[in-house]
Amino acid sequence: MYARLLSLSILLCSVWMFVGCEKVDQRRARRLANQAVDSIKSQQYSNAKSLLKKAVRLYAYDPNTYYLLGRTHQASEEYPEAVQAYLKCISLDSANKSAQFYLAKIYIKNKEPLKAIPHYEKAFELNAKDSNYAYELALAYQKARRFPKAAETMQKAIQLNGKFTAAYNGLASIHLDQAAEHEPPPPEPKPEEDDKKKKKKKGEKEPPRTILVPVAEAAKPFYQKAETALLSAIQNQASDEQTYNLLALLYIKQHQFEQAVRTTQKITSTKPNDAGALYHMGLAYDLWFEKVRVQALTEKDEAQKKTFEREATEKREKALDIFKDFIQRKIGTETMKMDVRMKIRSLTELKEKELAKQIEKERKRKRRRRRRR
Repeated sequence: MYARLLSLSILLCSVWMFVGCEKVDQRRARRLANQAVDSIKSQQYSNAKSLLKKAVRLYAYDPNTYYLLGRTHQASEEYPEAVQAYLKCISLDSANKSAQFYLAKIYIKNKEPLKAIPHYEKAFELNAKDSNYAYELALAYQKARRFPKAAETMQKAIQLNGKFTAAYNGLASIHLDQAAEHEPPPPEPKPEEDDKKKKKKKGEKEPPRTILVPVAEAAKPFYQKAETALLSAIQNQASDEQTYNLLALLYIKQHQFEQAVRTTQKITSTKPNDAGALYHMGLAYDLWFEKVRVQALTEKDEAQKKTFEREATEKREKALDIFKDFIQRKIGTETMKMDVRMKIRSLTELKEKELAKQIEKERKRKRRRRRRR
């Protein structure tokens, strides 16, 4: 009997000592984690990682330590390590919305939206009144091309915050993506060599070349929804330059070039260096020129034809001036700059061809006059 009591006492003492030591280690680990927070705030990430790894060795069951370790790795752009730390945190505490949120952000950065979505969904579920969580989730749906779900979730973000400018813009962007699914691809330019091989009949006019394609009927409802979202942002005083740039792009896609120009002018009147506004204004004039040029080429009435030709020349010069101004201001992304240079080259070549035709016509007139004499 005595031996049994002695054994039981020794066992209880052992458990007590173990629990006591574990509590001590847990407190020490938390102190190290708190010290790491100060290091993270001062951007001393190496020191923070060292402290957090010591904390993990002392006590490996604290989700907050793994969360902090994930944030530190993420700040250091050590994304695989950050993912592992966040996953460990979530395995210990699935209700850690911050770990869910930042893990999803890494998956988005790595272009893995399908992996990001469940974590964004969990984060939003845990904080269903936060419009930012709804917004980020909607963007993930959009990147995964789950457009109806993206639009529905972006609407929730707007319902939670009626002044959420990025959400209005995001909703319009989703609808523009939906419209793009129904639009035919632009025609590929035919090689000049193939055109030269084709023999034209005497008196046959050169067929008009155009980069414009008719707006698909199936795309129109989505353009309407995008316009509604952007006009709602303006009406609710939740608009910015991006709102107007998206509205201009929307008008361009629907071949409403005059409205597109007016919209971009609202931006350039206060921000003349806005790259998006200048780019969209130039693009609107470029496509407007193309539209009128085709009208001139196909018009049979000579008086109306000359009117279209003058208008086309005016639009082309406007496009060239705006694109050249864009380059001189040294604004925009490299992709924008490359596209603008290509458009300047294309418009200049068309201008030179038209000038050459005019010179040739003038020569023919002079020859006819000489013959008459």
